[in-house]
Amino acid sequence: MLLLFTNTANAHSPITKTIPANNDVLSTAPVEITLVTGKPVQLAKTTIIDPDGQKTVIKPDSPGQFDSSHISDFPYLEKGAYKIQWRAIAEDGHIIKHEISFEIR
Repeated sequence: MLLLFTNTANAHSPITKTIPANNDVLSTAPVEITLVTGKPVQLAKTTIIDPDGQKTVIKPDSPGQFDSSHISDFPYLEKGAYKIQWRAIAEDGHIIKHEISFEIR
């Protein structure tokens, strides 16, 4: 019997840091988001999900380029709980997905 498992992030380019960090509680809205990875990735898509469930896609900072740090500008965010979802491609072609949550009070 052969079992195949896929791990979309950790084996290829682990997320080492995000700003804001997962579960951060902020007193002011961030103006940008930073994603840092262990190895260069090509950022394919960043999506912000607002407190009402509305999704906004953020343009990548350097479309088509491989880098280990990506910074994207945020739209204005009201108080509330948010999720940010990333989708990136590692240099070996594997898809990387990551999600964090944060709150603005």
